[in-house]
Amino acid sequence: MGMGGSDKWENEYVMKAITRVSGVAQADMAPYLMDVIAQLNTVLSAVCGNPRNPSFNHYMFETVASLIKFGCQAQPALAVEFEKVVMPPFQEVLAKDIEEFTPYVFQIFAQIISLRPQPLPEMYGALYQGILQGDNWERTGNIPALNTLLRTFVTKAPEIVTNHGIAPVLGVMQKLVGSKMNDHEGLALFSVLFENIPLAGLEQYLTQVFTILLTRLMKSPTVKYKHALMKTLSLYAAQHGAGSFMAKMESVQPGCFQQVLANVWLPEVQKLQNVNERKACGYAMVKLLEEPALQGQTELWSAILQAVMRLIELPAQKADDDGDQDFLHQEGYDNTYCKLHFANQTVDLAERLPDTRQALVQAGESLRKGMATIQQLPPDAQQKLGEYFQVAGLRLA
Repeated sequence: MGMGGSDKWENEYVMKAITRVSGVAQADMAPYLMDVIAQLNTVLSAVCGNPRNPSFNHYMFETVASLIKFGCQAQPALAVEFEKVVMPPFQEVLAKDIEEFTPYVFQIFAQIISLRPQPLPEMYGALYQGILQGDNWERTGNIPALNTLLRTFVTKAPEIVTNHGIAPVLGVMQKLVGSKMNDHEGLALFSVLFENIPLAGLEQYLTQVFTILLTRLMKSPTVKYKHALMKTLSLYAAQHGAGSFMAKMESVQPGCFQQVLANVWLPEVQKLQNVNERKACGYAMVKLLEEPALQGQTELWSAILQAVMRLIELPAQKADDDGDQDFLHQEGYDNTYCKLHFANQTVDLAERLPDTRQALVQAGESLRKGMATIQQLPPDAQQKLGEYFQVAGLRLA
């Protein structure tokens, strides 16, 4: 990988081969890591001045991400060494605002933060303040990587987030939720906030946040948004309880919870395609079945239980096509964002939840309180429910 002539060494096939070697060798790369990273740094510094070959650049950053991933698997302490090596050229990329490279830099910073020991050194406080600047979020290609980095700060360094105040992060969330293209990014940001920041720190903002989310639902209910919102609200109920979730919905407007449940949630839940969406919503509905406030409402309780059972028993229905893709052209879509396969560190809270059938069996005590309602279910539904408990070695009645 000698520097040689100007564009001769900028060979995307060589760089792709290095990425492949790193991906196959994995932890066996450990003895050569710092040499390879140092060499890549020389290349990075040269390329920063004149980014000409997008494919070469992509594989160069993918290689850096793979070396960090597999190097840290072998020796977690290496994260800090990688940080020292990439920091100078990365800071140059951000200072010069090299548009082709910023999404890559944000992803690798997120990767290093998620792997390095905490607390983070002071320089990350400056990086955090920098990424909250509004003009960063104007460039479409930056948004997924920027949001990955912001969510990593919330997950790994919540103290930095709370020290600088929650309001700017919620401002970013509101901007993203208002965009048909990036609304799922805004919901993912809200999810890590309520998962990692104590509720006391968020309490004063929650009614406003729920209002923003439900106003968008009312004004522009695309299928994509409805499904992403159902998952986010489900994760909120999983994290903070169905009672808190219902109360927050009602704080927006009395009757809001039942309206959303009846008009959006129950009709749409069977159309969820993604495994984690289905798992999160199934779990949240089981938690709703355990709520005393709902157990007295026979019809609603029965509708929720039947929806849970359909989620367990039936394949996903085809989701409606409401022309969601048109917005890509309306919102000035650009495709400059390239996800780094090796840099991805995100963990979905839904993955830690039990599957819907397990959740239902675990809620056995609460379900018994609804026995009178269960006896009004269609016979085949009653039989299926009995089978779930029998398999688990429990009796429902």
